Parts: sequence; structure tokens; C-alpha cells
Amino acid sequence: VSQYKRMKEEGKMTFKGENHYVIIGSTAKSKNTIKELFIGDEKTEIVLIDELEKSPYEHERFLFIQGSPTDDDTLRRAKIESSKAVLLFAPDGIDNPDLADGKTLLTASSIERYDEGMEKNIYTIAEILNEKHVSNFKHVKIDEFILSYESVSNLMAKSAQTNGASHLFTQLLSRKDGDAGSDLWEVDVRSDWETYGDAHEYLKQKGAQLIADRSDLNILKKWDETIPKEARLFVICDKNTYQSL
Repeated sequence: VSQYKRMKEEGKMTFKGENHYVIIGSTAKSKNTIKELFIGDEKTEIVLIDELEKSPYEHERFLFIQGSPTDDDTLRRAKIESSKAVLLFAPDGIDNPDLADGKTLLTASSIERYDEGMEKNIYTIAEILNEKHVSNFKHVKIDEFILSYESVSNLMAKSAQTNGASHLFTQLLSRKDGDAGSDLWEVDVRSDWETYGDAHEYLKQKGAQLIADRSDLNILKKWDETIPKEARLFVICDKNTYQSL
């Protein structure tokens, strides 16, 4: 038992599960993300990859993997090919955005190389400090970009123009209000829904508001349009309503 505890604390273990989240980089932002993921789902398992000497977080469903995210053996021990998503965070302690995004790019390239030949495509989300660097990532497979500086700047501007807007975004971004708080969820398309209007009426009766198909927020103008096969519908509702769906 003592040896197991020591190996887990030092990041020497290998993850054996699947459908987990892999966090790359122990930063203030990644620690908050870990907390939010645990709040959002009581079955969530998280693996953190970093070169720290000891685990920075303790939780029964959390595993620390010590090593470089550019090393295939480290990625294998984290079993990233079986994960729901890999989240790349900009490193703390690097003030130059060029150097920070450059390190993220190197990690992303390593994941893409590791992903070659795998049956499952690894879904990756990367934090980028400078929007101008997004084009430099086009040759590597990044599914989503989170623009760190721009997101805060845009939210500040929106709050100044529309007082109270930040409270709305904060509530949608956080699940600290528990089951009663409204949140953003993805729902499966039912076989009896032909149009967006059909989906809207069904969801409205259940207490959920249909707001988007993928990144398209103009869904209000498309009630009579047929829902395409590749649709991904998002709603706003509380957790209990979502579970009933």
C-alpha cells in the first residue's frame, strides 16, 4: 500500500481506464478546469501529464503521470488514444506568448504523431495566447482553440457595453450552482424530429431551450429546415432536465 501511494504521488503509474480527460500542463487554469470537470460528472476520470516531482492534486479519480508530453511513452501511459479529449494548457512562467504557444505547438505535433495509425482520432483542445498563432497550428490536428487573452478582453468589453453580461457567461461556464443551475448541454437528435421546429417544441415542453446546431446560433430562423445527419444540438437547461432528456 505504501509503495502504491508513493508511485501514484510521484506519477509513476499507468492509467488503465478509458473515456477519461487528459490534461497537459499543471497551471492555475488547468486546476480550475479539473475542478469543473469533476463537478460536471461524478464519474469523470482525469489524467494530468506534467514534469512535476509530485502530484499537485489529490482525488480518487485523478491520476498524475510524470513525464514530457512530447514523449510517446508518457502519452501511452496516459492512454490518450482512449480519452474523451486532450486539453493542452499554455505553460505558466513563460511571459513571451511566442515561446508559450511554441511549446504548445510542439506538444500538439507530438500528439498528432502518436495518433498516426490509431483507430480513434484523439480530440484535442488547445489554449492559445496569441490569436495570430492559430494559423501556425493548421498543419497539426487541433479540434478547438481557446484564445486565452482574447476571451478575457472580449468579455470585459461585452460587460462594459451590456452591464451584467459577465454574470450570464459565468453561469454557463461554471457548474458550481449544482443541479439547479442552468448550463449548456448537447442532446441527441431523436428519430421523430424532422425539423429544428420539431426539436424546439419537444425540448421546450421538457424545460430546455434549443439554442444552436454546432456553432450556428441562428437556429431561430431555421425552424422549418430539416435537421441534417451531422447535426449537434445544444440546449440550455438545468442538470435534472438534461438527465430526463
